[in-house]
Amino acid sequence: EIFPLMRFLPAHHELPVSHFVLNSFKRMAYSLQQSGYFNASLGMYRDYIIPLVNQLNDTDELLKQHMDYASALLRHGFVLDALANYEFVYNYPENVLDERWMSALYNNLAISYLNTGKFSQYIELQLNAYDKAIESNDIEFQFRILRNLFIYHRRQNEHDLALQYLNHALALADEHSITLERAGILTSLGVYQREVVGDYYTSEQFLKEALSIAMAGDQYINQ
Repeated sequence: EIFPLMRFLPAHHELPVSHFVLNSFKRMAYSLQQSGYFNASLGMYRDYIIPLVNQLNDTDELLKQHMDYASALLRHGFVLDALANYEFVYNYPENVLDERWMSALYNNLAISYLNTGKFSQYIELQLNAYDKAIESNDIEFQFRILRNLFIYHRRQNEHDLALQYLNHALALADEHSITLERAGILTSLGVYQREVVGDYYTSEQFLKEALSIAMAGDQYINQ
């Protein structure tokens, strides 16, 4: 096993600064994680991977390793440490991450803000992410953010704001003719009308339309 061998590792400053060494450390951290040595895996990031990648002239690798370290910390309950690493990436002046990594960053940073009670930062992050999603014309990401904002405000009993984001999502679905997304939004509107407004008639109309769309989709798939 790799764990007993760790005591023979030299200090990171005694090793050459290279991508080869970095990749070796990354494989060791992964193996430790998979073998259940979670603290040792985090130690590999803290004592070897992060100090080494900070010395490499590779911004992409720097940000990705801080992301991976943050994700490992978050999985094991070190929320504040994870938050610090996510914020390092988010605030880095030269961000070269692609859309997949940025989507993960926004999602995990949002979770970290919620778990630490930083609600105003959570809202600000979601709104910034929404602006970025519009700039990149990422419709799926726009729906995800609007859904997050609806759920957040609904749980905070801020019903008018929640409804505003839900209607925004409905307009987006109509604009791009995304019928299955529209069905989900209509379902949420139906539940909202029933549970918040107490308008059972309007709720039934929304739910009937959502069901009709879903059934039409099933018929199309089964043709």
